[in-house]
Amino acid sequence: MIKSQDIRRFIADKLRNAEFNVISSEIQEGYPKPAVFIYVYPSSITKSGGFLEDDVYSVTIKYIPKTETAQECAEAAEKIRETLMYSTIDVQDRHLTMETMDMTIEEERLTVMYDVPITQSIDEYVRSLKKKAVQEAVTNQYADNLQKQSEIQADLTKAQKQYNKALENYIATENGSTKERTKANEQLEQAKKNLSDATKEAAKAEYQTKALDEVMDLLGEGSTESIQKAGIRILFYLPALFTTDLCMEYNCNYSK
Repeated sequence: MIKSQDIRRFIADKLRNAEFNVISSEIQEGYPKPAVFIYVYPSSITKSGGFLEDDVYSVTIKYIPKTETAQECAEAAEKIRETLMYSTIDVQDRHLTMETMDMTIEEERLTVMYDVPITQSIDEYVRSLKKKAVQEAVTNQYADNLQKQSEIQADLTKAQKQYNKALENYIATENGSTKERTKANEQLEQAKKNLSDATKEAAKAEYQTKALDEVMDLLGEGSTESIQKAGIRILFYLPALFTTDLCMEYNCNYSK
């Protein structure tokens, strides 16, 4: 997607090639004259259906002459017109043009203004924003999952110790009363269940961490195919993290 800085960069290069002194940033004083300042911003943005935008980028060029005379400004105006008016603005794979160039001279300073209309697709731009949002969400979830995995591992260690202790108590009541034996058995069964639950939770957390690792690697590759694969893995293996909108956005085929 073409942005303001793309157009400004092209115009600046054209004027530098025409031997204008283009100042990179706006400063109030201390710059060598003559000097040129360039401002580009989107003055109009209209959605035209689907993933298309009708945009208008407004360009303002300010020329500060060395001697601050109207004659020098007039000569600069002619040179700017010859440099920019009848050539295209070649940005990415587009060749943009203008229809009208307005010029004014006030207080021995030249101002050139014109608009650059462009109809462009915002599909890739929207995709990049959504990809960034997904990457941030996955990164945050990964950090949360590591913390959760650490806590679950601590619970598993605790459950294992409790099971070992319950087993020792059960063995110790082998020659005890029926009541002691029954109570020890109940404690052992409860400890066994707690250990089983903790083991399942630990395995689930490890699985999710590995899946998140894979999703992050795929998103990092940045290709359309890798992003589609990341969407599929989120849909099938990490459904709690995202809705099916991700796969729909990247045209996943819903196959593992």
